[in-house]
Amino acid sequence: MKFAPELDAAAERKALRGRLLADRNAFVASPLFAAAREALASHLRAALVPLEPACLGLYWAMGSEFNAAAVLAADAPFDKVERALP
Repeated sequence: MKFAPELDAAAERKALRGRLLADRNAFVASPLFAAAREALASHLRAALVPLEPACLGLYWAMGSEFNAAAVLAADAPFDKVERALP
């Protein structure tokens, strides 16, 4: 049996998740998304170049997440670096 506060909290979490997903989808559809993705890629490259990694553990990007593997695959300094899923 659920008590009223638990139902309220669940409903609030569901509503918050819906709003956050809607905000994310609106951002992805905006011109700001490409600029943010390029800025993040630039910072990632700048952080990794001095490290000269032999192998990078990268996650599999889902949906509109930043895809570091794709960014680095297209970058000459990283084309020989092994990639692995963490």
